[in-house]
Amino acid sequence: MNKILLNLANKKSVQRYIKWASKEVNGESNFRRIVQRTVPPATGVWISGFYIMNTVNSKKIEEKRKPALILNIAINTLIGVIGGQFLSDAIYKLKDKAVKRFEKVVTDISQEKKNILIKGLGSSVPLFAFTVMFRVIGPIIATPLAEVGNKFLIKHGIWEDPEKNKKSLNIKS
Repeated sequence: MNKILLNLANKKSVQRYIKWASKEVNGESNFRRIVQRTVPPATGVWISGFYIMNTVNSKKIEEKRKPALILNIAINTLIGVIGGQFLSDAIYKLKDKAVKRFEKVVTDISQEKKNILIKGLGSSVPLFAFTVMFRVIGPIIATPLAEVGNKFLIKHGIWEDPEKNKKSLNIKS
C-alpha cells in the first residue's frame, strides 16, 4: 500500500491535480466549502433535467413507460441531492479519524506531500458522496418508488393510463 501511494504521490500529474484540487479560495473562508456543497447537486439537477427532456422527446420509449421513467429520474435526483448532502457531512465527520490513520500508515512520504494528499482527499469528499448517491443508491431506491408512484397517479386520475387510451382508440400493441 505504501509503495502504491508513494508512486502515485511522486507522479507530477498527480501532484499538479492535488495542488489544483486543494487550492484554498480566499484563504480560510467558507467559499470553497460552499462551492463544494452546491456545485455537485446543482449539476445533478441540471443533468437530470436533460434526462427528463430526452425521455419526453424520445420516440424509442413507449408512451406508457415515459411517466414512470420521468418519475424515476425526479425521485433519483431528489435522493441524490438530499442523500449526497448527508453522506458528504457524514464523511467529513470521519475525516479527522481517517487523517490520523493515514498519517500512521503512510510513512514513506514527506509531511509536505502528506498534507497535499490530505487536502486533495478532503476536496474530493463531495464529489465521491454525490456520485455514490446519484449513481448507486439513488437508482436502487428510486426505481421501485417510481413504479408505485406511477400506479398511484394513474389510479387517482392524475396521469392517464396509456393502456386504457389504446383500448379506447382501438390501437393494438
